[in-house]
Amino acid sequence: MLQGVVLNIEICHKDKFRSDEVIATTSVHLEEVLDAPLSDDSGCRCLSMDLPLVASPNNQSVTGPTRQCGRIQAVIYLEDLGGEKAPRVQPYATAMDNITDLSMIEPFETSRHQQQQHHSTLSTDSTGNLRPEYICAVELETWKKNEEAKFRVWLKDQEAARMKTLNAEYTAKEATRQREFADKMKSLATLEAKLKKKATELEQRETDAANLGCHQVRILAAEEGVAKEKEGVATTLRRRDEEHAFAQKRLVTDHEHALRLQAEKTKIASKRAFEAEERVKELQLKVKEAEESANKAHATLQSSNMVQLQADVKVLKHQLEQAAHRELLLAKSRDHFRAAVRQLCKQLDKQNIEVSLLVSNQCRQ
Repeated sequence: MLQGVVLNIEICHKDKFRSDEVIATTSVHLEEVLDAPLSDDSGCRCLSMDLPLVASPNNQSVTGPTRQCGRIQAVIYLEDLGGEKAPRVQPYATAMDNITDLSMIEPFETSRHQQQQHHSTLSTDSTGNLRPEYICAVELETWKKNEEAKFRVWLKDQEAARMKTLNAEYTAKEATRQREFADKMKSLATLEAKLKKKATELEQRETDAANLGCHQVRILAAEEGVAKEKEGVATTLRRRDEEHAFAQKRLVTDHEHALRLQAEKTKIASKRAFEAEERVKELQLKVKEAEESANKAHATLQSSNMVQLQADVKVLKHQLEQAAHRELLLAKSRDHFRAAVRQLCKQLDKQNIEVSLLVSNQCRQ
């Protein structure tokens, strides 16, 4: 039914101040697209053609009997979307029929000329110079057009990046699907070969059983089954023994490593606590020295200058406050390290108990 359908392609010139103008046309028969082979990637019929462009009657720049103005490389693909995905759409006679909002089309030359005259009278003042508001409006319109162009370029870049990502994901999925399909086919072929081999062996056994007698065949089959069961039981026991020994060795190694780590952490915590205590002692000595110096300064208060002594007293008080604050911080740090050491010791004792219980349970088993 679609053999005689012709696909018409129109090349249009878009202008902001006028409607779209058809400058060239070309056509291709749908029969050529239907005869194209199916694509392996997308599963649809795809055809790439070099088509001649015939100038439209309105284009006066091209002359000649054929009025050929150029050639175009067209890629046409036909895909069956099914009844739900392909809604019925009425075909358009020309490219202009595709425009639904006629208000988007700018006026023609006559109205444009009138608007230019009207704008020229409004944009100039009595001296013939351009008005500032008109200049500002022109600059604003120019900036708006530039920003719109940048935004369109950005949208195209985003669309291209998204399409590239989608194509890469689709290619990866298709490659994975093909690999899985190939693996399934290989496994099915292997299974078929095994089945054929087993069928051949079964036929041979049936022939041998017919020749030797059903009784002897049953005895041999029973002996083979018993031998296989014995071998399977022995293999299972050996495997379980190996797994048990490996698990026991791994458990002991892990617990030894954990014990070493806990011992190192305890040693580090003890060292830090000792250092904190040494710092506290040093600060206590400094506090005592500061108190002694303050007492000496207080004793010499009567014979010294009052202003200088007051300044010295303030400095000494500040030093005493700093020393007290440092002593408080060191005391808090010391208490924190002591609590950490106690917690580590408790965890170490708990792990030692767990290791001893596990070793005793394994020895019982």
